[in-house]
Formats: sequence, structure tokens, C-alpha cells
Amino acid sequence: MASKTQRKAKVEKPKVEDADVEMKDTEAPKPQSELDALTIEDIKDHISIIEKSVVNKEPRFVLRVLRQLASTRKRLNDAVLNQLIKTYISDSYEFKGNLLGYFPCTDSKDEKPHARSVLTEIYVHLLGMISLLDNNRINDSIPCAQALINRVMSVNKPTMHLLGARCFFYYSRAFEMAGRLHEARTLLHGRLRTSTLRHDSEGQAMLLNLLLRNYIHYNLYEQAEKLISKTTFPENANNNESARYLFYLGKIKATQLDYSEAFKNLNQAIRKAPQKRCHWIQASCH
Repeated sequence: MASKTQRKAKVEKPKVEDADVEMKDTEAPKPQSELDALTIEDIKDHISIIEKSVVNKEPRFVLRVLRQLASTRKRLNDAVLNQLIKTYISDSYEFKGNLLGYFPCTDSKDEKPHARSVLTEIYVHLLGMISLLDNNRINDSIPCAQALINRVMSVNKPTMHLLGARCFFYYSRAFEMAGRLHEARTLLHGRLRTSTLRHDSEGQAMLLNLLLRNYIHYNLYEQAEKLISKTTFPENANNNESARYLFYLGKIKATQLDYSEAFKNLNQAIRKAPQKRCHWIQASCH
């Protein structure tokens, strides 16, 4: 008997659709004008914190604002900055017209400037400076940086130390991006002496690191070593600046063939550096 092969038909199970699944409505993107309004409101909150710092003479409030700078800078544009400049920088500020020229906007409201502290004006100026650098407007960033630093150096208040240190960082960054980093060296040296006399530890740490970066950029390791021997890095500096200082110190020691000391400094830099932000230190050390 011939055996008959029985073919088993593949039975496809019907797809059961879950009736409880609801379609998620895709939200329409918000118009740019609404996003700009939200950004301005957030920056207004930052300015309120700065004003609180001035009234209470508490620099730690300024630190809260500076920690938000990384997220704030991503939301800046001409419309936002134009409105901030018109609202928070007084007409007596000589560079106000230049700032408005950098960030033109026909839709912004013409408001009378609110009476605010010098720190608020410097903060708004700093936001404009950062926006120029982020958009590679190098030719505009140099005069903007010079005007910002002149304004910073005219203020001698403890509440200015943190904000002033950040302004000097972007001042140096502007000259570095323009290929003119050597031109910033004289002013940084002078300001380092002033910060030391005023016991401005934040400014000392920042300026010392900026000068070391300046020397190393041009392979002037002997000058960098002389600067280290004649200065003292502040003990109460924040971890970011301490990590940078140890990194530069390790790099200098390596060029002097003092490898054991270089290894020690670079390891300390890795431990001091924040894990989420200073990846460049870890990459350079390894």
C-alpha cells in the first residue's frame, strides 16, 4: 500500500487587535514665537536670582544661574537676545547699540529698560557673547568680548567673582577661535594679579588655567613652569578648575621628562574631573 503523505496545512492565527490600545495623538510643534517667549521667561527667572544675589550679597545664587548656562545657550536666537538687550540693558551702556546690531529683530517690542543691577547687564551681554561664538561669528565676538571685559573690570563686588570668571573664559575663547590667543595674555596676567589682591579665588583659578592653556597652546612650556612656580592655585577652587590645573601641570611635567610626577597629576585630574562633562580630560590622559 502506498502511504499517502499528509500535508499539514499551516493555520494562520488571526491577528487580534487590542481594542484597548489608543492612538496617541502627535502633538503639533509649538511655533517659534511661543518657544522664544518661554525662553525669555526662563531667563527672567535667572535674572531674578541674580538680583537676589546682589541684594543679599550671596554669590551662591549666581552659581545656580551659571549651572543653567549650558541649557540656556541652546535656546538663544536673535529675537530672544534682542528683547533681553532692550529690556535689561540701560541706554547709558555704550555698547548697547552694537549688541542690538548683532541681533536684529523687527518683531521685538520696544520697551523701556528696567532698572537692574550691573550684574544683570553683564549676564545679558554674556549671553550675547556666547551666541556669537556658537554661531561662529568670530569677527563680531572680539569687540563684543572686549566690551564685556571692560564692563566686568569696572565692578569690584564679591557677587561679581563667579560671573566675572566665566566672562574671562569666553573672552579667552573668542581670541582662541580667532587665532589671536596671544593677544589676550597681557590682560589675563594683569587681571590675575588683581584677583589675587582681592582674594577672588574663582577668578584666580580661572585666570591661572587660561594663562597655562595660552602658554601650552604656543608650546611655551618654560613660561608656563615659571608661572606655576610664582603662583599658588587656590585650595577652595571648584573641581572643574582643579582638574584643569592638574591636567596642565601633568602635561608640563611630561615635557620635562618627569613622568612619575606627570602620571600622578594626570591621575588626580581624572579623579577630580566630573564624569559627565570633562570627557576631554579623560581622553587626553589615556
